[in-house]
Amino acid sequence: MESDKYGNYVFDEQRYSFSSNGNISLLTDSYVWSMKAQKPAVVLAL
Repeated sequence: MESDKYGNYVFDEQRYSFSSNGNISLLTDSYVWSMKAQKPAVVLAL
């Protein structure tokens, strides 16, 4: 069980890293858009 969980965690971590990178880009874009639109709710919704 622990071994399985560990393996899954590692796989999840790699996937999370990739997602994190995309999220950062999306968040930055959202932040700029939010600032221009003056709507911080968009960032919160994300």
